[in-house]
Amino acid sequence: MDSLFRGTMPREFVETPLGMPASLAFTGGICAFLLMTRIPDYGLTNPLPMPFPAPSFFVFILGAIATVAHLLQGRFPTDRMALWLFVWAGAYLLLGGSGLALAGFGDTPLEEFKNRIYAVISLYGAFTLGRDPRGRRALVTALLLALALDLAMAGFEVLRPGTFSAVNGRAAGLFLNPTISGMAMAATLLAAWGDLPAWSQGPLFGLVTLGVLGTFSRGSMLGWLLVWLGAWPLGFWRGRQALVWNLLFLGGISLLILAIQSGLLASLHWEVLNANTLNRIQFGLGDDSAQERVQILGVAWQKIAESPWIGYGLGAPHRFHPQGTHNMFLYSWVEHGILGTLLLPALLAPLAWARPHGRMFLAFFLLMGFFSHNLLDERPFLVPLAFLLALVPPEALKHLPARGDP
Repeated sequence: MDSLFRGTMPREFVETPLGMPASLAFTGGICAFLLMTRIPDYGLTNPLPMPFPAPSFFVFILGAIATVAHLLQGRFPTDRMALWLFVWAGAYLLLGGSGLALAGFGDTPLEEFKNRIYAVISLYGAFTLGRDPRGRRALVTALLLALALDLAMAGFEVLRPGTFSAVNGRAAGLFLNPTISGMAMAATLLAAWGDLPAWSQGPLFGLVTLGVLGTFSRGSMLGWLLVWLGAWPLGFWRGRQALVWNLLFLGGISLLILAIQSGLLASLHWEVLNANTLNRIQFGLGDDSAQERVQILGVAWQKIAESPWIGYGLGAPHRFHPQGTHNMFLYSWVEHGILGTLLLPALLAPLAWARPHGRMFLAFFLLMGFFSHNLLDERPFLVPLAFLLALVPPEALKHLPARGDP
């Protein structure tokens, strides 16, 4: 097991680890799992047998673990990758502060700013865990357990539609939201891909494919198609079994589409298939959700045209439409002006120098930015992202000076 994780760690981090105590790594892994799965959030809306503290409690615990690990080592990260993350976090909070002043200190802007603080602490905590061998083991375990739980709940909902989802026929799984569930499955598998044994990659890829299809999320399905198309040129697959699994994927999906198009599944009165889900799997735009997105797009562009350089401040998109923008780039543009559109690409940019699954995560995440405005708030996305950023070799960003460089 040690060789599995050691082989994927950047050399510098293997030779000079933080030396994180096992107890801290274990606790950090539990916090990461709870934050990724959003289990504490259920306690805010539904009574649980065991009451959980608010999610912010686990965010601060994760941040405290990272800080204690650095204090025990007697140093904080000074390499270029850490510098990039800290500079980005500072700019993110600085823009948030200016946006808070611009929008006024109302409930929505303050809530948005609080979410930014939580996001930065989550990134810092997961990034630190990923830099230490023990922390990395704990984080990989958290990723895989979260993925397994999400797949199990989504699979159950395919058999019993409407168990967790408010949208009939669409599996919402662990996150009570089909779009977030589909994106989270894909993001989690991409993050953990380099730590998976070769024999497990094909089956997990197939299960996530089925899970994403079960959400009927157009964005998630399009993103996962991009991942499948990019898997071969980026060298995702290892061994001859890759060809077998891909042939099975193609055959299975082709049969499923054929059965749907022929009406065979509809004749079985399967509740998953209805006008909404059939329209989605054919990438039609006739459903209410698609029409609403078109309307939201028009509102966002109108507001951007009125104030393209400065924006309107934190939470402004929700003032103009209750559903926001469903687009990360437009959301940030409405909030902060043209500079806001750089927030997501700047955070993801180091992944261009990461391993193949990191580069695929970069492409997937950028594409998902056109379908969701929650990418920088949702912990199911932030933890896998920080995990991959921790593996970017420090020498990759040679144009940036590290602390102590002349």
